[in-house]
Amino acid sequence: LRSRGVDVGTAAAGPESATTGTDAFAPTTASRGSQIKAAAVDAGSSTPRRIAAAAGSQTAAGIDAPSPRVPISGHIPGFAARIAQCNEITEADMAKYVPLIVAGKHVGAMQRSFADELVRHGDGVFTDVTDGSANDGDASSSVVMDPHGTQTVDERSAAAAVVMDKLRSAGVITGWRDELFPVNEGYGEPPVMLVERAAASLLGIRAYGVHINGYTTAPDGTQQLWVAKRSKLKPTFPGKLDHLVAGGLPAGIPPMECVIKECGEEASIPPELARMSRPVGIITYNANYQ
Repeated sequence: LRSRGVDVGTAAAGPESATTGTDAFAPTTASRGSQIKAAAVDAGSSTPRRIAAAAGSQTAAGIDAPSPRVPISGHIPGFAARIAQCNEITEADMAKYVPLIVAGKHVGAMQRSFADELVRHGDGVFTDVTDGSANDGDASSSVVMDPHGTQTVDERSAAAAVVMDKLRSAGVITGWRDELFPVNEGYGEPPVMLVERAAASLLGIRAYGVHINGYTTAPDGTQQLWVAKRSKLKPTFPGKLDHLVAGGLPAGIPPMECVIKECGEEASIPPELARMSRPVGIITYNANYQ
């Protein structure tokens, strides 16, 4: 698992298939093409399944299965604890965050330092609004955009893009992706605007991604799980272990289309095999931006 990685269950997958899961707040993707190396580790299942080995740069080594082996029931043992570890935000943290309100909807939670930069570079697009609604009676503040909801999604997106570009030039936003993420109150909800992916964690918005696990069958019939290793050149979590394939879900792209795209880019998995992926659930976690 990568430093912020999560995984969801292991629903029964047919031969030559990968299982898929989606998660929210996924801040990174796995290594690209030739940067991937992989190791197959025992998945703890007594039911043989397999996925065709990825072509090209991917290599694998089998790790002996422990004995006795524990059947999978809902999740690979140990993953639940890892997910819990990723849910590190406390009520005390939330009290310190600055809400981001767009068109009347609470869509983000920012650290004070970034909220100040957003307002400072905002040229009136993002404004700091102070009120007296804090639980301790003191004044609290929110960063607000288009408070009356008079702008369209495209207009808000264009206005926000100018501000994000200024923050990029100022060195506040790094790791620019040229990829847009939706800003909304929950998965599937209409977005209030679209923003550059590199700003998602700083804005504290909900971010979505697809995570794919692949299985192979060893000569002795045991099932093994492919685990990728991130490139040491990655700007986020370099050298960490990761899913076989994982990637952020950009605006306007259905999950399965994203799965196919990421499988080809990250593991040389052909579209006909990627299309056999099966969704198994959703995992959500909240982690402080670092």
